[in-house]
Amino acid sequence: FDQQGCLSPHAFYVRESDTLTAEIYAARLAREMELFNRHTPRGDISTAEAAAIGQFRHEHEFVAANDPRLQVWKSDGSTDWTVISDRDPLFKPSCLNRVVFVRPLPEGREFVSMLAPVRAWLGTIGVWPATEENCRALSDLGASRMCALGRMQTPPFAWHQDGQQALAPLVHWVDLEADR
Repeated sequence: FDQQGCLSPHAFYVRESDTLTAEIYAARLAREMELFNRHTPRGDISTAEAAAIGQFRHEHEFVAANDPRLQVWKSDGSTDWTVISDRDPLFKPSCLNRVVFVRPLPEGREFVSMLAPVRAWLGTIGVWPATEENCRALSDLGASRMCALGRMQTPPFAWHQDGQQALAPLVHWVDLEADR
């Protein structure tokens, strides 16, 4: 969906370990984005969208030139994809069209407060691996759906979008109070 779907990710949060960091994940993601782009090119975008991607990249490359906590990977000679690794875990939306952030996952309740400003727009959280334990750990974030990363854009028909009943608004209820 080239991040044009309403459930498209803006950021990937990585639970870091001795063998995996946000930077390592970002480098792997960038390599996969390049391979994916070869067989599934991004769709056409407007001149304004291309300019927004260019501006977004330049701003982050400028910061990265002076801050080793930020790294930028991008497609060569085009605006087809961009991966930005940033050690700052604060959520910031991307400019879309295959532009994503990779950030370290904060521990504990800190993450809940960091996402408070965007909680109202948090519809789906992609989790890997999508185990019950991992989903429970993120349940306080307020999303109405958690699923495996590759399934974010394909919710089930009866999904409770925004925590609401999917079919209930289509039903007209009648309460009958008959005489005894």
